[in-house]
Formats: sequence, C-alpha cells, structure tokens
Amino acid sequence: MMTWSVNWDAVASCNTTANQFAQNFQNIFGSTTAVNPLTVTSNFIHIYPNPVAQLLYINSGTSIDKNAIACIYNSTGKIVLCQTVNSAQQSIDVSALPAGIYIVQLNGSNIKFAKE
Repeated sequence: MMTWSVNWDAVASCNTTANQFAQNFQNIFGSTTAVNPLTVTSNFIHIYPNPVAQLLYINSGTSIDKNAIACIYNSTGKIVLCQTVNSAQQSIDVSALPAGIYIVQLNGSNIKFAKE
C-alpha cells in the first residue's frame, strides 16, 4: 500500500503554482492513493475491473446525465482521457494508458482505479 501526505506548512511558503498543485492533488486524490482490487462504488456509480488492463466498465444504477463527460486524471492531476457517457452502462478503453493510479470523474464523483 502506498500513502502520501501534504506538508501544508511547507506548501504555504511555496510559490502559487506549487501551492495550487498541492491543493488540486488533495482535492482529486483525497487522503490516500491505495487501491483495493474490488469493484469501487461512489454515488451509485460502479467501475470495474479494478485493476484494469483494457476496458474500464462504468455502471450506474441511476441514469447518467445525458452527454455526461467522464474524465480520467493521472497521479499528477493531469487529464489524460475524456469521453462522453450516454448510458447507464458503458466502457472506456484505457489500454493506451501506462500502468499507474488514476481517478475517473463523472457526475461529481471521483473514483480511484489502477491500470495494470
């Protein structure tokens, strides 16, 4: 398991860019970057498999907003992939992404997953 923390005393003395980066990182990734190899659920949105090799499946028990955008962020907070999601069940091809920890953001939910 890998964990991280932000030393806010040190960040406060950094330039604006470093401070903004630390705040964005904490907003996206929360308090840990550990990923369990289980289906992840957030606000009725399920993603699987986790970890994923090729296709990441998104399943929502409630309807997803019409033409919602699912964005995937890497561990530095950079958007690496965005795709329109039109249905309660859809897949996203993540095979081109390098192995690592990612966040998929959809309908206000941030869900962590691992790419193997």
